[in-house]
Amino acid sequence: MKPTLALSLAALAVLIIIIYLGYLEVGVFGHVINPEAAQLSIVNKSLTLALTHILNLTAAGEYSEAALGIKLLNSTAVAKLIIAKQIIDLMGKVNNELMTLNQYVILAKSLLISGNYTGALGVAMEGLDMIPNTQRDISSLINALSTVSPTLASEYEVKLTNELNEYREELMNITSNKFTGTVLTIHTNSTEAYVGSNITVTGQLTTANGTPIPNATIILTINRQTVGEALTNNTGYYTAIIGIPSVYTETITITATYNPPLTSGYLPSSANTTITVLFNETVVTVLINNTVYWGFEIPITGYVSGLPGRVVQITLGNLTTVTMTNDYGWFKAVINTSGLVPGNYSLIINVQPNGTYSPATYTTLITIIGIPRTLSMAIPGIAVAGAPMTLGLGIKPSVGNETVVVMIGGQVFSEVVSGGNSTVTLTIPITLSTGYHNITITIPGNPPYMGVTGSARVLVINPIQLIVPIIIVPGALLIIRRNRRRGPVQEVGGGVEEWERLRVESSLVRLTPPARLRNPNVMGVITYTARAIAHISLRTGVAFSDKYTFREYLAMVRDKLSNDELNALSELFLIAEAALYSRNLPSPADVERARYLTTVITHEA
Repeated sequence: MKPTLALSLAALAVLIIIIYLGYLEVGVFGHVINPEAAQLSIVNKSLTLALTHILNLTAAGEYSEAALGIKLLNSTAVAKLIIAKQIIDLMGKVNNELMTLNQYVILAKSLLISGNYTGALGVAMEGLDMIPNTQRDISSLINALSTVSPTLASEYEVKLTNELNEYREELMNITSNKFTGTVLTIHTNSTEAYVGSNITVTGQLTTANGTPIPNATIILTINRQTVGEALTNNTGYYTAIIGIPSVYTETITITATYNPPLTSGYLPSSANTTITVLFNETVVTVLINNTVYWGFEIPITGYVSGLPGRVVQITLGNLTTVTMTNDYGWFKAVINTSGLVPGNYSLIINVQPNGTYSPATYTTLITIIGIPRTLSMAIPGIAVAGAPMTLGLGIKPSVGNETVVVMIGGQVFSEVVSGGNSTVTLTIPITLSTGYHNITITIPGNPPYMGVTGSARVLVINPIQLIVPIIIVPGALLIIRRNRRRGPVQEVGGGVEEWERLRVESSLVRLTPPARLRNPNVMGVITYTARAIAHISLRTGVAFSDKYTFREYLAMVRDKLSNDELNALSELFLIAEAALYSRNLPSPADVERARYLTTVITHEA
C-alpha cells in the first residue's frame, strides 16, 4: 500500500495561492509598513522546503488531485492564509505518520515470513500504538480544512480514514492470530548424482506436534535457484523429480521451503540436504611455440578430453577465435600477430562444459618479438622558409618500400622511399618564423621490423621577415625627411612602427565584417590591437598577416615575450576576437582596457 498523494497535491495548490497572494499584498502596499504583509512573508519563508518537494511530485504528472486544492482560492484574508499554513503542516505530519505505519506493516510481514513470529508481533504492537495519535492528527487536519472548504474536508476524511483503517486491520491480524509452527523434512533417493541427471526428492510437512499439513506448496531450490516444486498430499508428504544443474562443484545443497500465506495460520519452515555432484574433469593439452616474430602466425594444436564437438575459445590480447574439437578430441587454430605489437601476452584457452564434463581453462605466456632497426639522418643545419630541403636517410635493415613521416612546425609530410639509403625532399612551410625548429622523422613499424624515430634542430630563415624591414625602413626615413622639410604641420609620427601599425591595421580591417567597421568602439579596439602587434612584430621579427588567427600569432611569439607582455597580449586578443566576431559590440570600457593593455606591451607611459 502507498500513502495517498492527495495531501501533497492539495498542499501544492495552497502554497501557490499563499505565495501569489503574498506577492499581491506586498505589491499593493510597496514600502508602507503593513503588518499583514509582514505576517505573510513569515508564512512564505516557512513553506519553501515543502514547496520544493511538492513541485517535484507535480513534475511527475500527478495532477488528478491538484484541482481539488484550487478550491482554497476562495479565501484571501491573512487569517485564512495562516490557517492554510497550519493545514500544510498537518498534511505533512499525517503523511509521514501514514508512511511510517506502512513501513511497520511491511516489516512485520517480512519477519513473519522468515519465521520470526516474536519479532513480527513486537513490530505490529508498535504500529498499533501509533494509530491513536495518527487518528487525532487526521481529525485536526479535517477540522482545519472544513474552515476553508467543507467539501474538501469531507473528501479527505473518507480517504485518510480508510487508509488508516487498512493499516490497523493488517497489524491486528498479525497480533490476534495464533500462528502454528511447522516442521519440514527433505530426503533424496541418492546421496550423489551426475551433472545433468535427475534425482527424486521427498519429505513431509507437519505441525510441531506432528499433524500433517495437506495441499501445501513446497519450493525446491539449488544455490538459490528454483529447480522444482511439489504439493503435499493428505498425509503431508511431497515428491518431486529435479534435474541436477550444470554446477561443477564437489557438493550442492538442495533446499525445500514452505512459505504459507498469512491467512493460513501457519509459520514458514525449510529443510536442507547435501549431495555429492559427480562429473568428469576436463583435461586440456596444447602444443604451441611460445616465442614468435611480430607479424608471423601462431599455429595452435590441442586435445580436449570428453565428448567430441567441445567449444574452444582462444584469446590473445585483443584477438579472439573460436573452434571446436573433432571426433577424436583434437582442435586446431591459427592466430596472426600483425594486429598486435611486440611484447608479452597471456594466451587463454577456455573450453566450455559439455554434459558431465566440466569447463576448463589453459593459460600460457606468448612473447612476440619485433626486429629493431636504426635510422641515420643527414639534415642541413639551415633551411629557408618556402624553399625545398632535402633530407638524407639511412634505414637498416632495409625492407624495400618504406613510408617516411616528417613533421616540422606542426605540419606533417609523408613520402614512400625505396628503403636503405634514400632521400626525402620537402618544402619548408612559409609560415615558419626565423629561428630554430625541431624536425622529426618517423619510420612506422612494418612487421616483423619495429618502427624507429629520429629528430634534429634546424635553423629556419624566413626571408619575408628580413625583407619587410629592409623595404619599410628606407621608405619611412624618406617620408620623415620630407615631412621635416614641409614643417610640423605635415608631421607623421611613429616612423617605422607607425608604418607597421598601418599595415597591421589594414590586415585587421580586412578580417572585420564591413557592418562592424561603422562602430567607433570596434575601430578603437582595432587601432590599439594593431599598435600592440606592430610593436611586437618589429621587436621579434615575427610579422602578422591576415592569414593568421590571433591565437596562431600568439603561439608564434609566445617564447619571445615576457610573462607580463604575454598575459597582456592574450587578454587583448580576447577583446579583439570579441570585437571582430562576437554577436555583441564592444563597450567603451572594452576600448579603454585595450588601450591599457597596449601600453603594457609597448611600455608607453
